[in-house]
Amino acid sequence: MKKVITFLMLAAMFAMTPAHAVVVQSGLKTPFLFTTDKTSKTAVVGDRLQGILLQDIVVGGVPVFKKGAEVVGIVSAVEKTRFLGKPGSLVLTDGTVKDANGVAHGMKFNYATEGQKRTLASALLTVGLIKGGDAKLPKDTAFEGITTSSFTFNPAK
Repeated sequence: MKKVITFLMLAAMFAMTPAHAVVVQSGLKTPFLFTTDKTSKTAVVGDRLQGILLQDIVVGGVPVFKKGAEVVGIVSAVEKTRFLGKPGSLVLTDGTVKDANGVAHGMKFNYATEGQKRTLASALLTVGLIKGGDAKLPKDTAFEGITTSSFTFNPAK
């Protein structure tokens, strides 16, 4: 009987032990999508775009990032449309993703797009007044980012 009680006490102690801390290496892939639209017409450098993580990310058996976690992308370059058919462009390369404890971590990804070019002939026929198209980032477009630095993650109790 004493052995059974001792076994149950040890089992209870292990059950109450919190999950272990894990080291998350830089370069961890983080699939996400933006939940807002943005175009080169309205964007300015530094604009923040909201997004969500597409799946749980587990490291060493510990859920570090949870599906639906907040992702933020930051507009790093914008060019407005110009006359003579020159299109606008939009570039995003940096952002953050929140871990399961709500702490934001740096993330890199590459997104660059350009609007539709207008031909030089059509622009010249209208005395150069035709502008190119706006660059667009449609919402619900999937991306893959990578974490930019290593960190130790301690699961919440």
